[in-house]
Amino acid sequence: MRRTESDRPAKPDARDTDSAFAGQFLVLPENQFAHTAIARLPLPERKRPSFVFLHGPPGVGKSHLAAYAARLVKRHRPDAHVQQLIASQFRYAASDVADLRAILDSGSRGGPPDLFVLEDVQALQNHPEPQRQLRGLLDELVAHGSRVIVTARCSAGELQKFLPQLVNRFHSGVTAMLRLPGLSSRLSLLTHFASARQVTLSNEVIRCLAKSLPVSPRELLAAVVQLDAAARHARQPISVASVEKWLRADVRSPAPTLAEITRVVATQFDVPLSTLRSKSRSQSAVLPRQCAMFLARELTNASQVAIGEFFSRDHSTVIHACQRIEQFLTDDPAVRQHLSQSRLALGRSE
Repeated sequence: MRRTESDRPAKPDARDTDSAFAGQFLVLPENQFAHTAIARLPLPERKRPSFVFLHGPPGVGKSHLAAYAARLVKRHRPDAHVQQLIASQFRYAASDVADLRAILDSGSRGGPPDLFVLEDVQALQNHPEPQRQLRGLLDELVAHGSRVIVTARCSAGELQKFLPQLVNRFHSGVTAMLRLPGLSSRLSLLTHFASARQVTLSNEVIRCLAKSLPVSPRELLAAVVQLDAAARHARQPISVASVEKWLRADVRSPAPTLAEITRVVATQFDVPLSTLRSKSRSQSAVLPRQCAMFLARELTNASQVAIGEFFSRDHSTVIHACQRIEQFLTDDPAVRQHLSQSRLALGRSE
């Protein structure tokens, strides 16, 4: 779809009141088709797609649309069961038949989930056995009538070292690409983020940021967060001059707290904040909690004991979490990306 680099902000879709990207999800030219495909998922059987493959660069809104789908399905049927995993979690579950069956039978009614979401599927590259397991799982879910969403950073045809049968499965449903926002969409997003976070940005500041940062919505949100933190720290309003100084990387945000790290990671993985700090051992909470512990060790001066207590664990759990994330960093691009985006949202670069 053609975009125009107009200075006039694109008008958000007022009909969509669901929360995403720090507030209302903005339906823009770059995500409109994907949003439409997701919005049709809860429709009656003959009118909806059963399989949606979302692809696009990091930070363009794939996870937010998947979370939006979960809310729509729950709204359509409150007792519906939703199962959401990232590919690295699935890879480890696929190594154990019992864990794999648990995915299929994880609903309260003892059956397959009504909506199954698998994110960052490109992390299964070079892992043929999990790919075979995934192909069988997807076939079974679709045959059962479950809705399925798979996300990736590239199109299905661009996935490297994937089984042809699995790629064909990805092509079998609706394929929707999300693009990086153009200038008019960046203006809309920055205005929206500032309003949602109650950050005062003048039109001149928003225009300066939009023209200087041809990046993803997630990175635009991180820019608003970082500028706000720096301005509060300096006790100065955000001006064009301060933005230009920030763009030259002369400004750093104050060190994040454990609570801030946990909030950002919870948002990244779309899990409840309370779950990360609870004693819950649910599969969906383990990896996000480990990432939060890893970032806490990296970005704060807190001891392992203090971090463990914050997450209702002991210090040995923190050690194990850091060791496991170090392993993920070696061979799992999806986890690396989650950590990178979390650092960015916290005002810390690589």
